[in-house]
Amino acid sequence: MTHRTLEQRLDRIEDAEAIRKLVIRYGRGADRKNDPEVLRGLFEEDCVWESPQFGRYEGLDSLIEATTRSSRDMIVWTLHFNVSVVVDLDETGKTARCRWHLWEPMKLRQEDGSDAETWFGATYDTTWKKTGSGGWKISHLLLDAKLLAGVGERWPGNIDHPVIE
Repeated sequence: MTHRTLEQRLDRIEDAEAIRKLVIRYGRGADRKNDPEVLRGLFEEDCVWESPQFGRYEGLDSLIEATTRSSRDMIVWTLHFNVSVVVDLDETGKTARCRWHLWEPMKLRQEDGSDAETWFGATYDTTWKKTGSGGWKISHLLLDAKLLAGVGERWPGNIDHPVIE
C-alpha cells in the first residue's frame, strides 16, 4: 500500500465523492430525456459510450445524437436509480474506474405507437479522467443490460455480472 499524507487521502475521498455525485447527475440527465447539456458536461469530447445491447458511439457528438434520437423515438419517461456505486481511483489520482447498478422503471413507446410500462436493470462500468480544472469526465462507459421486461412479465433467471472487490 502506498503511504499517503492526510491531505492526499482527503483529496482522494473528495474525488471519489465528486464522481459519485456525477453518477447521480448522469441519471438525472438521462431522466430529462438524455439532456444534451447535462451529457456534454459529463463526457470527454473523445469519449466512448458502448453497450452490447444498444451499440457503440465514439465521440461526444455521436453520443449526443444517438441518445437524443432514442429519447425522441422510444423513451416516454424514465426514473434512474443508480445504486451500489464503487469508485476506484488509480495511484496517480488522475483516472478512476466507477461501477454501479441501475434499476429503472420506464415507459417505452412501442412499434404500434402505444406506451408500455417497463422494468430495466443494468450494470455500468466507466472510466473517468480528471480535467485540468480539477473536475471529472467520463472517457469510457460500458452499459450492460441485464433485464428489460414489461410490468407483469416474467423476468429472466440468474444474471451473470462481475463481483466488485
